[in-house]
Amino acid sequence: MKQCPHCKSEILDDSLYCDRCGQHLMICADCGTYARGKFCPNCGGKHIIDPFEYEQRQKAAPEPETKPDPIPDASNQEKHTATLTSADGSITLHIDDSAEYIIGRKSAQFGRQLAGCARISRSHAAIKWDEEDGRWLLVDLHSTHGTRINQSKIDSDTYYYVDDGDTLCFANYEFYFADTGAQTESSVDYNDAESCKAAAARGDAKAMVNLGASYLYGLSGLEIDKAEAIKWLKKAVGLGETEAYYFLGTVYSDDEDPEYYDTDEAMKWYQKGAEEDDGDCMYCIGDLFEGEEDYDTAVQWYRKSMYAGSGYGCYRLAQMYHEGFGVEKDEDRCIKIMRKASELGESLADEWLEKNT
Repeated sequence: MKQCPHCKSEILDDSLYCDRCGQHLMICADCGTYARGKFCPNCGGKHIIDPFEYEQRQKAAPEPETKPDPIPDASNQEKHTATLTSADGSITLHIDDSAEYIIGRKSAQFGRQLAGCARISRSHAAIKWDEEDGRWLLVDLHSTHGTRINQSKIDSDTYYYVDDGDTLCFANYEFYFADTGAQTESSVDYNDAESCKAAAARGDAKAMVNLGASYLYGLSGLEIDKAEAIKWLKKAVGLGETEAYYFLGTVYSDDEDPEYYDTDEAMKWYQKGAEEDDGDCMYCIGDLFEGEEDYDTAVQWYRKSMYAGSGYGCYRLAQMYHEGFGVEKDEDRCIKIMRKASELGESLADEWLEKNT
């Protein structure tokens, strides 16, 4: 027997999903990224397996042979980086020397993170790295409520130096500026927790999602720590990584954990994912409604998840037709939808079809 990472129920060793909570989580065997469907969104690999098999493969993998140090890659260039973190810690903006960054509610770079800051102008200020002087420069862009450095208001159209430890105020929103220095760009091993931690600290949103999911399920050698999972997943959300919505919803949908179980909070995150056309979030919304025995609404969401490409959502919709919940029982329609789920890469659909057709 093995334990479901979601609800901790004991399930058969060859199970691909939990009979109790329906959890179905897959992972790319090639790069360790959490994946859904037939292909890995990170490396494009087709070897999508369940996390239990992945952990077993990792444990069984032979120790890597010692290889000589690689010749340094001249393409790896040092980049100067910095962060702006809001006083309450809810927003972190990452910048580097590659561009001038616009601070504003409608900026291409940070509009999503600052959308809720009503007093910040659409294009409030700009910050960039001055290569000649080796310092950061900040300019106000004729904002409505002004920009301050260490509480001193600055003039528009004039660049001012900002240094590590300075406090920057955009309207009445206070941010702490941290110059993180020169960083050498390198590849990230998303299969390694320590590599993900280092990449996440540098602002890699995908590493944040993998790190948060690993803390959530206790994978990659990490102990389950939902507080850490939430921290990194919310940071990823702040950087526009919509994949994090699914895992945040999962944190709060575990009815075996009274500390975090909150269906309203789970629904909030799943809804955000659904707005980004995340089929698995749509399936999870349907699952929450099914748990409340609102089968009609559950079927609606399972159907939406199918159209969004969720193999498991499609599989659940077929089951509803098989069982006659929320729809009239219809075996022909069930088989048709089950075949669609199989086309979407859902192995449970393959098993069902093999047994029932």
